[in-house]
Amino acid sequence: MIEIGNGPDIELFEFHVDGQKEAVRSIDLGLQHFAIYTNDIKTSLEKFSSAGG
Repeated sequence: MIEIGNGPDIELFEFHVDGQKEAVRSIDLGLQHFAIYTNDIKTSLEKFSSAGG
């Protein structure tokens, strides 16, 4: 986890499995992750939903 002052926090992941092939694109690893922090989950969920999420 990298914390950048009062800005974003960045999480770094690294995975290895037996027989793993070289990934051409990040999605080839089969892992996609997006996270946000909020002080008001109810309002954040309402805004997310109203925006089509």
